[in-house]
Amino acid sequence: MDNNCTSPPKHTSRFLLDFRESSLNDVSGDDDKSDDTDEECSSVETFQSMSDDCLVNMKLCRDTNILCDAQFEVDGQIIRAHKIILASRSQYFRAMFTSQMKESYECVIKLNNVSYDIFSSIIDFLYTGQIEVSNQNIESLFHLSHLYDVKQLEIICISYIYEHLCLYNCKNLYLLCVIYMCCTYDLIQKIHVFICNNFDLIVSSNEINNWSYDDLRFIFYNLDRCLACVKLPTEFHQRRFLEWVESHYSELSPCDKNSVYLQQLNPSNNNAIEKPLKYIHHFHKVMFVVGGICDEDLINSPECLPLDSATHQKATPTSSLVAPISAGGDTNILPTLPLKKGIAFAGVASDNRNVFILGGLISRKQSIKLSDKVYKYSALDNSWSLHSTLPCGGVEGIAAVYRNERTYEEDVPRIYAAGGRSLRSVNAGDGGGHRTQFVYHNSLWVFMGNEWISLPSMKTKRAFHGLVFYCNEIYAIGGQGEEGEPLSSVEIYNPERKEWRQSTSNLRIPRSHLCCVVSKEHIYAITGNMAELSQEYKHHTLHQYAPQERYNIRLNTWELLSEKSLPHLLCVGALSDETRIVLCGGKTSLRDNATVLKRRLDSSCGECFWHPLAPLVRKRWGHMVALLQVPVYQDCNFLI
Repeated sequence: MDNNCTSPPKHTSRFLLDFRESSLNDVSGDDDKSDDTDEECSSVETFQSMSDDCLVNMKLCRDTNILCDAQFEVDGQIIRAHKIILASRSQYFRAMFTSQMKESYECVIKLNNVSYDIFSSIIDFLYTGQIEVSNQNIESLFHLSHLYDVKQLEIICISYIYEHLCLYNCKNLYLLCVIYMCCTYDLIQKIHVFICNNFDLIVSSNEINNWSYDDLRFIFYNLDRCLACVKLPTEFHQRRFLEWVESHYSELSPCDKNSVYLQQLNPSNNNAIEKPLKYIHHFHKVMFVVGGICDEDLINSPECLPLDSATHQKATPTSSLVAPISAGGDTNILPTLPLKKGIAFAGVASDNRNVFILGGLISRKQSIKLSDKVYKYSALDNSWSLHSTLPCGGVEGIAAVYRNERTYEEDVPRIYAAGGRSLRSVNAGDGGGHRTQFVYHNSLWVFMGNEWISLPSMKTKRAFHGLVFYCNEIYAIGGQGEEGEPLSSVEIYNPERKEWRQSTSNLRIPRSHLCCVVSKEHIYAITGNMAELSQEYKHHTLHQYAPQERYNIRLNTWELLSEKSLPHLLCVGALSDETRIVLCGGKTSLRDNATVLKRRLDSSCGECFWHPLAPLVRKRWGHMVALLQVPVYQDCNFLI
């Protein structure tokens, strides 16, 4: 394989496309047919031969400039042709010669952005159905086959790409096919798999020098995804790739500089800077848990459970929890939220690299205080920071979801937040002075750029509800209404039309304080409180467990699921990584629960079961849970 990487292979293929509607073999008759039938077949054969001769003669007339009524100037040279031939083969040329375009009456049509050899070969193809395709002209031919609307040439180009995909053209062909995705979707998938499977060979060859950072970013979206997908098997491959990264380091985005970064250490007297290079070796998939209530007090300590190594626990271990491995600092310590006291019942959103905590209850002993801050935890930096301030003020029970609308030019991260409830002071009316009461919200906000923007509001005011992205729409599910009653209604927001609509299928059981996750093309509404709560209560006295439901979008129905092995829990934390649902913590009628449960889904029969994983270090309920991809860095000093 190494020998093949020294110089690009020169593939040249000749394709012959027969424009005839039927071949001579199709019209050959059986022996027992009548003479009339034989004569009929003979006449068709003669006509077909005349048709072939006509094309040959027209090609001869073009070569000798006989009756040519179309002239093209390309690269200062004239190419002649017959309008009737071009119009019969291409919708582009038909429109050019029959419409009111200036080309229809110009004596000489000047063409730019095309070479003489390429355009001449396409004109020959329209006459003969034969064309020579190679690695040198495939991109131009594929592009012009769409521009001139020559379907037969498009088919030939796609066939050539399938048969001649190699290390030296895979990148350019991938970028080319993306432009014409409507007809090359399957081909794009094939090329992408080829690039991932052979990326170590691309790195070891000189071809990697022809890749720009934008090329790499476009194919793999970002550098850490590239490193997560690709295994570089030898030190030689790693060295070549890291040398390329170092040469393109100034082009890296801030996010990618956290994936592959250079540290400036030990500058000598000669101002030389040693640059030990580190890169992401792999990712830990972890469940990130923060906040909650334990022993009637708020907590803000976070902890993590690595889901990729968590197994079924028959006996309760002392502790099998590990902190994320971060880029710097003590990797065994998770920083707490920058709050004097703990936090609970906040909204949570995650982009698999960062966790966003929105609002929440931040004081509980003597008075209720609600936060209006949004805090951000970065798995790359292993630190908390203040992200923004909620426009609705202090709020709890708000629901949030993260969405990254990625484009080639930029990433457009968005955080959607809906509903929640806040406190306000009102006159008692009976001489009792002022008292506080809860105010429920139905507003929808989105954080994009550096500010929160107001969107159309929900039909119903609600808090402690579920919010998920499903089929490119936002689902607001259940929750607690203004009178403290549990809700069964479901509302759907379309970001494109910017409008809400009421779902025709509601929850079977009204519930609040529920968890909603999307897994295996279903929405799961997990646990929740069925009790109607009074407006006068100050604390979360939850005591009525609601069974689990699942929404099927194809049938537009919610169905109750069996919970034979699932304990009756309230205010649990839940997440899904598309292969399983993981629950942790929660409150029962007897005690706070610290068990972590995992649900496996069998796509073949739809059956599922629960089994326990390692317990949390601290019992908690009303906490926030998110899925994180935590990077594990490897030092590459020995390579540089």
